[in-house]
Amino acid sequence: MATSEPWVPDKRLESGISVIDSVNPESPSNTTRVSLFTGGLADTQTGGNVYRRIFDISGSTARMVQSQKMDKRHCGRVTALCNVEAGNYIVSGNTKGDIYCHDLNTGACIQDISLGDDNDIIGNITRCPFSQNLYMVG
Repeated sequence: MATSEPWVPDKRLESGISVIDSVNPESPSNTTRVSLFTGGLADTQTGGNVYRRIFDISGSTARMVQSQKMDKRHCGRVTALCNVEAGNYIVSGNTKGDIYCHDLNTGACIQDISLGDDNDIIGNITRCPFSQNLYMVG
């Protein structure tokens, strides 16, 4: 699944929302390694995916070194993302009131929660500053 290709800025990504986090430990000394998490736009047939792309950035050059698609596709447009570095998870929400938690090691969905109403748009997900096991959803 790992790739090494130059980043092409005008290449269409299936993204509507994104989060960037630093993951420096494995990067060469003259670069910065970052993760770009993107939430996909929904269409009526396929829904929206969540992706993780890892880049090495040196000066003004970014090179993608890995791309990963999370296993479970949202039935609505992805509207919220939260990276949980401590647990190596990405939590995402959508326009249908669903929240998915994916393991970044495998891409597998390890938990899904439905608020039960298609009108409950998940607008924001953030980790509680007082407890790493508690999330705030808006």
